[in-house]
Amino acid sequence: SHARECARVVNATLREMAETRMSDADLQALKNNLKGNLLLASDDVESRMLAIAHGELFTREHLSTEEMCARIDAVSAKDIQKVARKLFLSEVRTFLGVGPRVSASPDQLRGIASR
Repeated sequence: SHARECARVVNATLREMAETRMSDADLQALKNNLKGNLLLASDDVESRMLAIAHGELFTREHLSTEEMCARIDAVSAKDIQKVARKLFLSEVRTFLGVGPRVSASPDQLRGIASR
């Protein structure tokens, strides 16, 4: 089924992220992308206010754009792999399907979400 194939591809990709350290070139491209998006969003008043609200609600920190860029630059490939292992190699996985309702047994659903 399409759902089974999609889940297989997603699980393989997540497993690869957890088991293989990101290259320096990929890490730098990712950092540049994040910082570019952050800098573009900092020009938009609504985006900046949302970032301040997020900081207030979740971290109690109010970071400047420069501080956020510095934190992004401080992340290593090892850091990303550590988080990926924790999140993507977990035994607990949530699977959400969107579309027409289809009847399926719990065993069929487990088969789709299995690694």
